[in-house]
Amino acid sequence: MIVVAIWFLIALVFAILFWVWVARVIISKINKKPFGKKNTIALILFGLFGWIFFFIGISVFTLNLRNGGLERVVEKSASVASITMESARKGWSKGLLDRLNLLTFDIDSVKEVDDELYLSNSNIKTYEAILIVNNDNANITYKELRDASIVYAEDDNGVFVPAFVVNHSTFDEVPWLFRFLLPEYRRNEQNKYLPVGRSYLNIRIDIVEGHMLKSIGIGEQVLEVSSEKILKSNNEKYGKQ
Repeated sequence: MIVVAIWFLIALVFAILFWVWVARVIISKINKKPFGKKNTIALILFGLFGWIFFFIGISVFTLNLRNGGLERVVEKSASVASITMESARKGWSKGLLDRLNLLTFDIDSVKEVDDELYLSNSNIKTYEAILIVNNDNANITYKELRDASIVYAEDDNGVFVPAFVVNHSTFDEVPWLFRFLLPEYRRNEQNKYLPVGRSYLNIRIDIVEGHMLKSIGIGEQVLEVSSEKILKSNNEKYGKQ
């Protein structure tokens, strides 16, 4: 909902400016001074942009409601079955693959987690894997990894499963206007990139229950997952229902 709040905040800023200019119109009329063509244009634009950003906020809020709750669980579950290796490869650009080949990956840990699919009593089991990334100096963003579906897994039947890259920064969701104007976002812009050196990359993988997670792929690099090293979720570990 942070994105919705930001759109409404932008709308509020333009609304305030609009009413400030309205007050200036009234003062100009009282003092019988010309308001000026530039001020008139500014008044119109402030009012127009205020309504535009307000309706964008309403649209995003409505979209979030429609995609929330059970619908989000169903959509997430359906995406596991809808994306194949062939369709995912179409989004793997040569440039991204070349940059990924400059990185090396190791598995730090893999653990079963109680994701929303678990809570919906579905037949999906979610794993969170923490990868160690060795990055000399390749400029790759978390958004690129997500959009290309280039991080994936395979189960014991060789079925391709897209992995959900956990965003280490909320920077991608901040409107470009705020990214440009606010110093805080400019300082944090580097957070959208995989850090140079050694760092962690968190991914989540949904496997159909009854099957095992066998490997994790990042582009052309494949890491085998040993079943003995997969940690059980707290619910299973302590026998919770």
